[in-house]
Amino acid sequence: IAFAGILFIGIGAVSLSHGQSFKKAVDEYCLVECGKAGCGSLECSHRLPSCDCSSGKTMLPAYFYAPASGLIAVGVFSLITPLIGCIGAIRHQASTLCVYITAASLVLILQFSFGVAAAAVANMDHVPEKMQVVFNDQFQDFDWTYLKDFFPPACYAARTVANVGNSTSPVEITTYHPACAWNHTCTAAPVNGVASFCCASDGSGQCDRTDSKKDLCTSTHTCVSGFLQGVAQPVAVTALLTLVLEIMAIVWACIVRRQTKPGGIFAPDRNAL
Repeated sequence: IAFAGILFIGIGAVSLSHGQSFKKAVDEYCLVECGKAGCGSLECSHRLPSCDCSSGKTMLPAYFYAPASGLIAVGVFSLITPLIGCIGAIRHQASTLCVYITAASLVLILQFSFGVAAAAVANMDHVPEKMQVVFNDQFQDFDWTYLKDFFPPACYAARTVANVGNSTSPVEITTYHPACAWNHTCTAAPVNGVASFCCASDGSGQCDRTDSKKDLCTSTHTCVSGFLQGVAQPVAVTALLTLVLEIMAIVWACIVRRQTKPGGIFAPDRNAL
């Protein structure tokens, strides 16, 4: 169990660091863009998606921090509770074992809760509405190159060759954002060759994800879900898979405690003999 605690702290710390790096990158974008707009007040923040120009930081909720922070907390408790269990088992003290069983049960509940929360984040369940609005309606206003360390090239440097305006010669076009919106719809803007190239030919307005275009035509949903899975999935897998160890430890402690009663293997009267 102590080893699991160390594992929890390590994986939680890595995931938390990854999430904080993402927020730092968005904060850097907000600081630079608010400076370009020449505004340092909240009133002009509407010009920039997700930014609060009064502070130069992002307004996007960092809800993906919670599972990683929770796993670290569970890891700390998982390091402490085995000490109590060992003391109770060595000294055959029923009261100490009761404390351990209670503490281990609480750790089990916390571990399960944060594991489910991490799975929900990884599966894009209950994404805050503010994030959905930005990634569906304002994603073209954001320079995704600030996040190139977290996303594949199709999310921040989508390229295609197309005719622009009245030009008869095709030119290479690069957009610094995903070609399609959060709900997998495309925007056939006249100056955006990538967006029009990625619209399905059936006129449905959906993003064309056929094999020939999947490397270029990606949506903000695909980009963000990949990032969130990288942050939350290790937390969920670790927390849920190690539940078996926690349950076995609690069962073992219950058996030892039962044997400390009169007539049991570890009963004080028997040891006295």
